[in-house]
Amino acid sequence: MNLKNVALFAGFFFATLAIFTQGVLPMLEPQSRQVKVTKVVRTDLGELKWMEHEATNYTESELIGRQVYI
Repeated sequence: MNLKNVALFAGFFFATLAIFTQGVLPMLEPQSRQVKVTKVVRTDLGELKWMEHEATNYTESELIGRQVYI
């Protein structure tokens, strides 16, 4: 096996690994399909409190920005 074939195989392997870990695995994660989200807010007394909210859809400007990003 020469160096050119090793480099070609390594490039194909790591590109496939990147697609799998960044594209396929997040879709399989059940937490990525939840509609409830949690956030931490600081009360007037300075304490941290966990709050649960429903996820909202993107606004029109956020959708445009997301399309530009993609």
